[in-house]
Amino acid sequence: MASEQVTDTEAGSRSTQPTDRGAPVIRTVAMPADTNPAGDIFGGWLMAQMDLAAGNIAARRSRGRCATVAVDAITFHHPVFVGDEVSLYAWLLKVGRTSLRIQVEVWRRERAGEATMKVTEATFTFVAIGDDRRPRSVPGRDAASCPPAVGKPGESAGPVVPPATDEDANKCLPNPSAPTNWGVAQTLCVSAI
Repeated sequence: MASEQVTDTEAGSRSTQPTDRGAPVIRTVAMPADTNPAGDIFGGWLMAQMDLAAGNIAARRSRGRCATVAVDAITFHHPVFVGDEVSLYAWLLKVGRTSLRIQVEVWRRERAGEATMKVTEATFTFVAIGDDRRPRSVPGRDAASCPPAVGKPGESAGPVVPPATDEDANKCLPNPSAPTNWGVAQTLCVSAI
């Protein structure tokens, strides 16, 4: 189960902020230029930020170019307002032969407070592509010793040791005693790099 830190929201209800996913992949501030006609942050802007966060994970894990091929079950739980700090957390769910499934959660924090809440979540599927713009194998996924599934939505797959060399990239190197705040590296290194 994911570790979370409980905080109070402005309405007095309880909300949780993830603590086991390392640093956010992206952290930004919602600006007036990102609003819809009603004055709230435009959902399309939030989706673009989510795609960027998932794309960072996909490109680093696949060691190259990736294309978004699907976005599943995007859910907008709460609005985001101008001035909110927006934090995007992303982690691998599965690495296939040419594809990667990545879970993304978006959290907001009021600019003048510490109250946080999860506002959006979705699962992104990417395909690794080569210079010819055709699917290519994800490095390290060819090894029979690496399991394809590395986590479930809402759960971190846990830290593993990043490879020291390309030769190590074909091995799965789980290490539960590794540091838990690797930031992006923690979310990337969950199967074999």
